[in-house]
Amino acid sequence: MAEVDLINTLSTIDFVENEKITFPEPVNEIVDTESTTEKTDTQKYSDRILKHLDISRYYNLVNGLGPQLNDRKSRFDKSDIIEQSIDIYSNGTFKWVDQEGYDLFDEEKNVK
Repeated sequence: MAEVDLINTLSTIDFVENEKITFPEPVNEIVDTESTTEKTDTQKYSDRILKHLDISRYYNLVNGLGPQLNDRKSRFDKSDIIEQSIDIYSNGTFKWVDQEGYDLFDEEKNVK
């Protein structure tokens, strides 16, 4: 079995020493955000991300991945791993939805 096929069959992968991550399935639902008229204040929203995201674990994952999965075919897998980790490391505050045009959705603030 090729390494890529092996990786694709795993739902739990040990990327960082002693830290196993089980990736959720994408929600794959269409969310209507057109009714939102308020613009997101970038600084307030970045504070929200820092409040809800376990930055240390996220950093360890991204740093642990390093230059791996940088070939043309694997870059999308790498981005999926990073996007899904945001869902996991935020305890679901930022849901991984994997939709066209956006990958994460903050249901509480109605932000994609």
